[in-house]
Amino acid sequence: MKKIFMLLASVALFGSCEDFLSKEDPNKIDAPSYFRNETDLQTYVNGFLQTMSPTAASVATGDARTDCLAWRGEYQFLTDNFDADDQSGWGTSDWEDLRNINYFLDNFRQAAVSETTLAHYEGVARFWRAYFYWKCYANLYIKVRA
Repeated sequence: MKKIFMLLASVALFGSCEDFLSKEDPNKIDAPSYFRNETDLQTYVNGFLQTMSPTAASVATGDARTDCLAWRGEYQFLTDNFDADDQSGWGTSDWEDLRNINYFLDNFRQAAVSETTLAHYEGVARFWRAYFYWKCYANLYIKVRA
């Protein structure tokens, strides 16, 4: 009798928690609830300015981007001792900006705004994606050429 009571109590305990356990994360903002109007689009796209704009230190690097300096990994690169671990820029965090841009491009059309407004924000996002790819290419070119 005690085993049956324990079984019924456990079924009742876990059966009543289904609503509590299946709730969505209240801190997560997903596309259907976020991309609703022009303000949401503008806020998301303005985040690219903050995360992707070049800093004063990266713009004013002096001779670091010229041909008169050697790269530290040149010996490993030229003697075939260069592998993927020696190349920087391939970590998960290095691709976060691209994921954010692609997420925006996948979901921004859900906003209830005019086609002209959508085209504007699509152009801004595509600019930042092109800038991301250019920055990746420029960094790779500088490392291989140096």
